[in-house]
Order: sequence, then C-alpha cells, then structure tokens
Amino acid sequence: MFPHQALDDVYQFYERYSTSAPSTALVKRYQEMKKLYAEIEAVEDDVEQWLAKVMEVDDKQFIIHNIEYRLGGNLLDLKLWKLYLEYLRKNDPKEMLQAYSKYCRFFIDDKKMLEEYKHATAKFGPINVSWKNPFDFEKLESQNIEPIFDLFDEGYKPTEKISFIRKQPCRYFFNTENNYIRQNFSLPNTVMHYIHQTANHVALQKLYKSCKYFFAKKSTPICYKFDYTCSPRMQRIAFREQSIDIRMDQNGIFKLQNLFIANSLSFYYLPEIKYQTLSTIIQSFERCEPKHLTIENQNLTFAEFKFLAGHGNIETLHFKNVRITNDNREIVPLEDIVVKLPKVYELCLDNILCTSQTSSSLLQIKFKNKFKELKLHNVNDKLELNDFYTFLWKNVNRKTCCTFSCSEEASEEFILEFQRQYCCLLDFHFDDSENGKPMINIFSAAEYELFALN
Repeated sequence: MFPHQALDDVYQFYERYSTSAPSTALVKRYQEMKKLYAEIEAVEDDVEQWLAKVMEVDDKQFIIHNIEYRLGGNLLDLKLWKLYLEYLRKNDPKEMLQAYSKYCRFFIDDKKMLEEYKHATAKFGPINVSWKNPFDFEKLESQNIEPIFDLFDEGYKPTEKISFIRKQPCRYFFNTENNYIRQNFSLPNTVMHYIHQTANHVALQKLYKSCKYFFAKKSTPICYKFDYTCSPRMQRIAFREQSIDIRMDQNGIFKLQNLFIANSLSFYYLPEIKYQTLSTIIQSFERCEPKHLTIENQNLTFAEFKFLAGHGNIETLHFKNVRITNDNREIVPLEDIVVKLPKVYELCLDNILCTSQTSSSLLQIKFKNKFKELKLHNVNDKLELNDFYTFLWKNVNRKTCCTFSCSEEASEEFILEFQRQYCCLLDFHFDDSENGKPMINIFSAAEYELFALN
C-alpha cells in the first residue's frame, strides 16, 4: 500500500468517527504523498528513476516492500537486483546478505556476484541461512556449534571431549484414524472421486504430494519398478526410491498390500519349484499398469494375464516357460493374447497355441509400433502361413529380429513351407540388400533346442 492510500484511509476514519478536522501536519503529509505517488507512476518504466522516487518516501519498510514486490513480478530484472543490493549495503548490511543468498541461488552461473557475496559475508557476516545447500561461508540456521566427529574415520584422533547430538524424535505422525481431516475442494466431490479413482500413476503421485487426504482415502503406494526373484534360503526386500527388489524362496511371506505397479514388473522363478507364487502376489496389487513385463517359469490364468497386461500399455513382454490358460485349463490362442498388446514392440512368447483363425485375427490388430523383436515358440501347424507373412510384412522393419520355433507335433511339410515363405518375404519386400533385411530364424523343435543350448 502506498503512503497516500494509507492517508486516504485515515481521512475516511476522520470523516466517519472524528468530530475534529485532521491536523495540519497530516494534511500536508497527505498532499505530499499524493503528489509523489503520481510521480512514481509516471516513471514506472524506468527502474532507476522509479527507485529514486520510491526512496523519497524515506520509509525503509515501504521501500523494501515495493522493491521486493516488483522483483516478484520479474525475478530476471538484474538491474533492480543490483540497485536493491546497493540500497541494502548502505541501509541494512545484514539484510543485504540475505538478499545476496537469494540472488546467488537464482543466478547460479554468476560467479562474480558469488565472490562479492563471499567478501560481503567476511565484512558484515556471519550469515545464517535456511537453505539446505549452504555455501562454505554460510551457516545453517539450525546448525549446532558443538563439534561432530566421525568415529569410523580411520584418521580421527580425539583431542577433546566428544559431543553426541541426539535428534528429537518426530512428535506428530500422519494417522488416518487420529489426525485425518476431510478436505473441501472447489470441485464437486463426485468429480474429485472420479479423478482420484481414474488417475494414472503420474497424476496420482501429484495428488499424493499435494495433500495426504488422497492417500488416506485410498492407500495405494506407487511402485515404479517391481522385481521379484526366487532365491533359496533368502528373505530380503530392498527399497530404492519407488522401486522394490525382492529376494525370497517359496516359503517367503509377502506382506505389502495395495501396490500400484506403474512401469516395470519382473518375476523370475526356479523351474524346478512348482509353486504358484505370482498368482498369490497379484492379489496384493491394487492396480497393475506396467509398460515392461517379464515373467519366467509361472503359469497364469487368462484373467491374471488381463490384469497384468489388459490396460493396453505394454511395450515389452518377455515370457519364458509361461502357460496362459482359460477356465478349462486349456492354452489361450495366440490372437487372444496379442490383441491385448497394441503398443508392444518386443514380444517373446512360448507355449503358444495357433488356430486356423490366428493369422487373420493378427492381421486385424492395429499395432502402434513396428516390432523390434518377435519370438514365438512351439508354433503348431494350424497357423495359416500366407496371412501370417502378410502380418509380418506390415509390422516388421529392416532392423527387426524374429525367431520362430515349431512344436514337436508340427509336420515336416509345414516347417519346410514356413521356411520357404520366409525366403519369399525377404526377396519380395526387402529386396534392397544395401539397406538391410530383417533377421528371421525358423527352427524345428529339435533345431531350436540345439540353438538355445549354444
């Protein structure tokens, strides 16, 4: 508030509540400030003239408030910053050091000003700051003057009594039962409920950071990367930021609940242990929307597969020794699996089942990416090859690596035709050898077994 505006308020007070006229000194001050306010407005575009007029008020608090208000509107005004520092140097050196600390953290490349700040601190300091990253010549506001020694430093030789600093334990904890407070938002509760229930992991994390109310309403910890490895005789859970690395054997007890798997899920299990651990762990997931999915040596129901991949955002999927079965415990056809993966560009599946409709169904799927890697194992001879190679031509490029192995039941005629049409695909659609061709390998069951061993 400018001085003449404050005096206007005083005038209104006198008009309403006073029976006597304002003093001559007050009237004179009001007229001077009103005139000065007009002069300040007239030179507002020239920062030097503006500051000179503001300083004519001869009120330190008024001057500092107006300078900082103007800086808040444009923090890149270097001229005003330096004029402000110069004013404080003459009128309040301690406050000048605080302004220097702010300037040097906003303009981190201005080494010259940092040196000026250091010299000013040596002359007018010391300075206590609240920043978490103090310069070597600054001190934290909460810094304890008692010496702290590293008892694990081999070169440490005590020369005086050691002081042990005991941190005060946190007195208040967020508790959904005792100190949870219902929040009121400008949007209707139904809208806020919809946002909370449908938010992806990025939006949900921002909601959690903005207010603990959202986490209290629905406690769903977000896990960016979930890695589980079967490790005999080991029980360990390691947390790294928002990632979890688990090493357990088949007898381990998984106690985490309501996880939101956001980016990556990997599950490695020993083939000799017939234990459906993943199926039990899935029950602990509230939501599962990974982009990268890797599973080894597990059996999944189709419902479990849809929970893991049915959101449609899978980009890489690597299954090894994984069977996906329906309610009748029959292997789910390949097309029913792939249709859930429109964004996939790395796809590795074994124990697949091809039907007479598989190739035509694959042709109908609109993939958003070309395959970088495609591996299908145990392909049976019901696969219609003409449509399948049309599917490949549409969805591979010159850098794609494809590996197909046929099942033991596949006939020799089917395997030979599979390999012949692969040669036709390369000759007709990728005949420009200078630009490269996709790498396609086709094996019988026996050949692939030898290939995998090597």
